[in-house]
Amino acid sequence: MLDRPSDQKTGPVKPTEEGRSVEFFGRRVSRREFLGGALGAGALAAFGCSPAAPSQPAPPQQPAGRPNYGGTLVFVLENDVIDFDPMRSRAFVDRNVHYQIYDSLVRIDPKGNI
Repeated sequence: MLDRPSDQKTGPVKPTEEGRSVEFFGRRVSRREFLGGALGAGALAAFGCSPAAPSQPAPPQQPAGRPNYGGTLVFVLENDVIDFDPMRSRAFVDRNVHYQIYDSLVRIDPKGNI
């Protein structure tokens, strides 16, 4: 029976009456073992967040030439486009295509003029 408040489980960590050990998920662990494990977990977390060792620098690249305008761009959509009318758009795939087609037809300047 659970007569004393100290006998009731209050969570995963419960100090015992001696104060020198801790019951951790049903296993009795000494304070030294508990603090050592916590220190090890903290060191592991700090080590895992540290940056990776620097690798060899990338070789310098040639400057890019002038872009070639025109041509054809081919890309894949996850679904077929249902409708090319932006007012009747029902699918997210349609909206992606609408932005590419209709968004560049009109420009708005900083004053808000079309």
